[in-house]
Amino acid sequence: MRSLRTKRFARLMEEWSAELTRIEDAGMPSEAGAGKADGAAGDPAAAGSESADAPTDPEWPVAKTDSRPEPESEAAEVPDVARFARKRLAATAKRVTRRAAAITPESPADDVHDLRKRCKELRYLLEFAQPLCRQGEYSAVLKRLKRLQDILGAFQDGEVQSLDLRERAAEMSESGRAPVGTLLAMGELAGTFAVDQQRARHELTEALRRFLGEDMRKRITSLVK
Repeated sequence: MRSLRTKRFARLMEEWSAELTRIEDAGMPSEAGAGKADGAAGDPAAAGSESADAPTDPEWPVAKTDSRPEPESEAAEVPDVARFARKRLAATAKRVTRRAAAITPESPADDVHDLRKRCKELRYLLEFAQPLCRQGEYSAVLKRLKRLQDILGAFQDGEVQSLDLRERAAEMSESGRAPVGTLLAMGELAGTFAVDQQRARHELTEALRRFLGEDMRKRITSLVK
């Protein structure tokens, strides 16, 4: 134990401590360097800022960060949605009103069916353009159009049922196996359908008259603000 208190031991401890410090300094990065490396590794934003300062490869496109508005030539290429909707509504309303005005109680069922398809096209277009329309007038026009579509749909259903009944009656009559009572009943039913369809035609033409009497084409065309 006495040897631990000698000058030789004290000098040895000092040299050992100095050597450990030298080895530690040589093998470890400085605090400033370590802090910078740790910050870059732990903070993606810091790493991004360093990479942003580095020169970029001219072959790679650079993201555009300028918030200034595009030149007028580029802005002019953006389509005017309101103008497009107004133009399409005007063209479709013209087709609908022309076909509607041509319908009479004697018109073929195919003409009525074609009008029904044009009305469906107009309704889809109106629903597409709804955000651009004056909502009060839009609701009124759409209500009228839906009412007309209901009448057209009922008329078309009646036509299909009447045609199907006539075809079945003809097939049964040609086969010669249908009971007479069945054929008579089908004949009476076909007559009832014919009367109903004639009444439906008059109701349809009256509905079309009301629809057209409100200058519907002009109302539809002016819906878009």
